[in-house]
Amino acid sequence: MNARMVAAAAALALLAPAAAGAQTPSGTITFSVVDAHPAVAGVYSVAATGGTPTRIVEGWATAPAVSPDGRRIAVSISHRRSTTSALYVVPATGGRATYLAPYSGIPAWSPNGRQVAYGYGLGLAIAPAGGGKVRHRFRSRGNPPDAFYNDPLWVGSRLLFTRTDNPPMAPGAPPATTRVMSAPARRGKARAIPITAPAGLGLDQGELALSPDGSTLLVALYPTNPTFDSKPALGLVPVGGGTVRPIPGEWLHGDFSPDGTLLCVSPNPAADGSQPISVIDLQGNVVSHLGVSGDDCDWTR
Repeated sequence: MNARMVAAAAALALLAPAAAGAQTPSGTITFSVVDAHPAVAGVYSVAATGGTPTRIVEGWATAPAVSPDGRRIAVSISHRRSTTSALYVVPATGGRATYLAPYSGIPAWSPNGRQVAYGYGLGLAIAPAGGGKVRHRFRSRGNPPDAFYNDPLWVGSRLLFTRTDNPPMAPGAPPATTRVMSAPARRGKARAIPITAPAGLGLDQGELALSPDGSTLLVALYPTNPTFDSKPALGLVPVGGGTVRPIPGEWLHGDFSPDGTLLCVSPNPAADGSQPISVIDLQGNVVSHLGVSGDDCDWTR
């Protein structure tokens, strides 16, 4: 077992209890381990209070999203000999994966559990949850492409997602701009939600999460003039728009607890590839360290 695999296995086995007097988290957190040896990589679930994680999907799998009924998980799976990934649905307890679509990104379930939306960079599409014809809702144009689409969320019959205009793929291209968009899931134009980032920061693709009551978005932030050591951040903003309130800490991805009072978050990978998942409150105070290393946490009841 090499040093990288030992580090990953040790991180998975570690258990750190909640701080005395802190709110006790409840529910289950599903997450991915991607920067590890194949014997460790995969999708796992663990109690929100910590403990020994259960491996659900083996191998190179990312961005797990649990269905509304908690019985299935949409996940992006990469085969070892391929540089591309595909979208699959697997039982929440593990088992045979059902293929949905190629070129997968971050998936999101419709409220009734019948469809899965996903962004794949060059577009945003919707696939039937049981397999079938994929419907492309938005696509980039031109070469290099004029936009990237990512991070879909369902809000009733509408989709929220990030659109990054002028992605940095050509020398001399204008600065990239990321906006949160809203559009009907079936047809119709997208409109930008009026969101203002704090001074020196801009919206970034890679993270959107919706509070259980539908009132608040968790968004990703990044310096507008990044340097080599720039760090990501997360922030909160009303779903209809407004000014983002940054959450203290260098967090990369996150999701709301079932009651909306806490977040599971992961930081940038450390030198050994580990990403210790923590539970924090909405002010950024650490409630507990989950005792596992991973990314793309999805918090369910």
